[in-house]
Amino acid sequence: MAESPPEDPEWEFHPSHTAELLERSRLEALFEARAMAAQAIRESEALYESLGTHISRQRAADLAAEKVRASVVAYGLEAEPLLRTEAGQYYYQAAKLGTISVPQIPPLAASQRYLWEPVDRPGDVSVRDITLHNVPKDLVEESDGLPASITVLGIQGLLDLPSPITITYELASEFFFSSGHDTSPRRRQLYVDQRISAQGFRLINQLLEDLSIMLPVRKRGSDEAEASYDDLKITSQG
Repeated sequence: MAESPPEDPEWEFHPSHTAELLERSRLEALFEARAMAAQAIRESEALYESLGTHISRQRAADLAAEKVRASVVAYGLEAEPLLRTEAGQYYYQAAKLGTISVPQIPPLAASQRYLWEPVDRPGDVSVRDITLHNVPKDLVEESDGLPASITVLGIQGLLDLPSPITITYELASEFFFSSGHDTSPRRRQLYVDQRISAQGFRLINQLLEDLSIMLPVRKRGSDEAEASYDDLKITSQG
């Protein structure tokens, strides 16, 4: 027969205490996610400059943008229960974060030998189709029958958007004999613009302000918070 727990008040189960612990834990996680996102945005330029000394400037920009996106997505996931409320619906689904332009010119062939369009006879090879993998079609704007841009709507749009976005270009030759004209499909990866991620960060902050959720603010250049976790509180659920 199992022994009963000792008669001690500490062993008693208090639902109200559990609820307070859960709320405190959620707010702590929200605060930490916001602090990490703010830090990533603040340090993005320095990261770009640092990486740019070792790799191409475009690759450095992509990696810096991806770090910001990942941190804002983590913040958005922590805030998602609030975003799903009536007060958060606009920020979650309707607010426009920005647009991502789809490059219309495909990259070089894998061999790097041929340009996508022959230099000697431009027009011999054309882009027949552009496929954006795992991107909802209702977010894509077309021009001349080809995807031209992606509109990111709401924090949900940022959370659901793959990163990097894989793009496939289908090429076609205008001539039956296309010797030397490499028309094999080309692929490239497109990263979410850092300005879109930063806008998502601002929208989540605005929602917290709308709900009067008070989070401590970190001192600039310091890892310490101006207020302790005991100061985390929700003053209104709106």
